[in-house]
This record gives sequence, C-alpha cells and structure tokens, in this order.
Amino acid sequence: MSAVDELLGLADNPDPIAAAAQIDLPQLQLEAARERFAQLRPRIRLLDQRAADVGIDEIRTPADLVPLLLAHTAYKSYPQSFVTGNRWDRMTQWFAAVSSTSMASVDTDGVTDVDGWIERLEAAGHHVFCSSGTSGKTSFIDQTGDDVERVARLLVGIWGWPNQPPGDRSRPYFSLTPSSGPARVAYAFQAQAGHSGRPDATYTLVDAPIRMGEINDILRLQQAIAAGTASAKDVARFEGATQDRGRVHRHAYERIVTALERHRAEPIIVSGGWPQVWTMVEVARAKGLSDGGFHPDSIWLGSGGTKGLRLPDDYQDQVGAFFGGARRYSGYGMSETSTHSPICDAGRFHVPPWLTLFVLDETGDEIRYAPAGPVTGRAAFWDVAWEGHWGGIISGDWITADYGPCGCGRPGPTVENSVRRAQDVIGLSDDKVSCAGAVEAYVRGAIEVGVERS
Repeated sequence: MSAVDELLGLADNPDPIAAAAQIDLPQLQLEAARERFAQLRPRIRLLDQRAADVGIDEIRTPADLVPLLLAHTAYKSYPQSFVTGNRWDRMTQWFAAVSSTSMASVDTDGVTDVDGWIERLEAAGHHVFCSSGTSGKTSFIDQTGDDVERVARLLVGIWGWPNQPPGDRSRPYFSLTPSSGPARVAYAFQAQAGHSGRPDATYTLVDAPIRMGEINDILRLQQAIAAGTASAKDVARFEGATQDRGRVHRHAYERIVTALERHRAEPIIVSGGWPQVWTMVEVARAKGLSDGGFHPDSIWLGSGGTKGLRLPDDYQDQVGAFFGGARRYSGYGMSETSTHSPICDAGRFHVPPWLTLFVLDETGDEIRYAPAGPVTGRAAFWDVAWEGHWGGIISGDWITADYGPCGCGRPGPTVENSVRRAQDVIGLSDDKVSCAGAVEAYVRGAIEVGVERS
C-alpha cells in the first residue's frame, strides 16, 4: 500500500485522529508528500517551475515542502481583465498552469460569462470549486472526479467528530446552502446528504445552483457603493435586487423552519454559515418557535465569518440557546483544504492526519516549530487528498498551535481557538507572502507562452 493510500485510509477509522497516534504520522506524511510530488510535478507547470527555481527535486524533509507551498492567492492570479473582457480562452490557459489535467478538450467558443466557462470545464471533467471572492477576486481550483469522491469520504469520516453521525441515511438533514454549484459548501452538502441525510427529509435553503456571476456582480456593486463610485442607477439596481432576493429568501427560510419544527424531536443535522443560521433562528422566533427541545443526538454547525453583516454581539450564544438540547459542532478550516479541523471538548481544533500543519513566519519562508508548547505564526497546510491541483497552501490566517498531546488526551497537532487574519495581526497583506510574487510571474509567463501540456 502506498503512503498516500495508508494516510487517506485513516478516514475509515471510527476516530481518525486517535488512530494517528498508533503510527509514525510525521514519517508517513513525509512519504506521502514524496509520492504526490513525484506524481504531480510533471503535470502541474506552476509546481514544476517553482521546484526548479528553489532547487527541490525530491521531498527529503518537511523543510523541503515549505518552498513548494503556494500562497492562497495563486488560485486568483489571473488578470481580472480576462474575466471582464470575456477572454475565456486566456482564462483556460491560466487554469492549465495551476491544474494537473489537460485543458485540451475545453471548448470556450460562445462562452459569455464565468458560469458558462465553469460549465465547459465541468463538461471536460474539471470539477471546479471557487471562493466567494469577498476580497474582490474569485479563486478557481481544479478537482478531478476522483478528488470529489476522495474528499467526500474524508469529510464524512471527520464531520461531527468525535461522535460522527451514522452513515445509514437515517437523519433529517438541513443545509442552509444552495443544493449544487462550484463551491465547497455545495460539495460538502452532497457528501453529507449521501452519507447521513434521509432521502425524504433532506433540505437545502435554495434548490437552484450557486451562480458565480451573480455573486461577483453583487460583490462588485457592494464595493463600488462602499467606495462611492457607484452611479445612482447602480445603487437603485442593487437595492431592488436586494429586496427581491430578500423576499425569495424569506420564503425559503420559512420553508426550512416549518420542516425544522416538524423534525425537532428527531436526531437531525443542521449546517450553515453563521449569517444563514442566525437568519433561520430569527425567522423561527418570528413564527413563534421556542428555544430548545431538540433531540440530544442532534448536531448543529455554524461556520465561517459574518461577511460584514451586522449581527448581535451575542449571536452565537443566542443560536446555541435556540438549539438547546442539541450538540454544537465546530471546526477550523478554509476552502482550499479538503476538510476542516474539528474541535474537542478542551476547545482546541485537531488537525486530521491527512493534513500536514505548518506554522510559518510572517512571509511564509521559515518553519516555526516546537515539539510541545505553543508556537505562533502563519498557518500553512500540505493536503494529501488532491490530485487535480497541488495541495500545499499558505493561508492568510495567524494561529497558535501545539504539536504535543492535547488536554483532551488525544494527540496533536492542535490549533488554539483564536484564529485571526494575519493581515490584522502583523499588518502584512497576503500578496507580500514570499512566494506570491514568484507565482504571479510564473503564471504570467505560462499565459504568454500558452503551451498546453497533454
């Protein structure tokens, strides 16, 4: 069995994190990285160029991986003019530089928007997922079909840890997300619904797929309004669209709340971003639903940030009171990693064994490490799961981690529940990460050459 398969196989254990204590995890992670690097370097132009420039031909130590970790901005390194100018042929050339599979069969003729481009990629076997673009630019990341299946297996293996819901499709499942689309939340919904969701009692907030073009239009308008550059016509259009969406979403939340009331005495699963979960609670209270009364085997998750929305200071406590009787589940993660790191009873996030955690200095150059005790710096991960792209990523997060045993009795590494944006802590924007400029240069060169690897 390869090291990659052995590492991924830990997801099939009832407790993947505890199981990692029974093996030499750092050595297995290193061997898996060596295998993946040998497999993917010939197929990913960006990785190949980066490895050549820093003189890495083989992964011998964890330090060899650090120069090969990519700033998360790598997946939004295309010129924005390609999108605004409908240059989808050029976008495809850019995507080829950061992906492991050929773009030769991607037909961009007649594509008029980003959603049409994504559909053409999917038709050619590229299962794209995107970030929301809250920073002003969307990330596009490639997955193979095997990636989708592999990550689904990892996700259901860790979701709800240390008491994961059964995989017998017996539970009413509420996902406050669209049902499909090129986003990690949609892929996560499909994985969890296929594992635990009862077929006649699986609910999403919106049955239509996520449309990235619509999301980008909203973000651009919001930014223009905030900057004072939006025209009166644009402001009126934004306000009208917001009202229309509000009416549609109000009906959607009322439908969800009605179903939630019907299933409240059963073991259920509820998952969503904090703004969506909070809105659901507001609608439930407006309809007269009292707090509490949920089955003790129920699990609820509120995740992510608030996207600049004004929620009450105690919104998390209020949501917790509403779900009285149910268990709250929490985790730390980002869209670039295959799964998140779930929280234990001691209040620390446990990094699952298929993710190798690095704590780096401000610019992502050097490892900060201590075998036990706190170490603070920029979070980075190498993720064994991915084949469609390189799994090494330097995040924009500033964390405090500990590689020693956790107070809950399980092995580390763990991350303190105090994650912040690095830019807010050190005042250094993400594009100042040491590899970010080199990545931009590689990608520009790849686009100019426009040579497609088969």
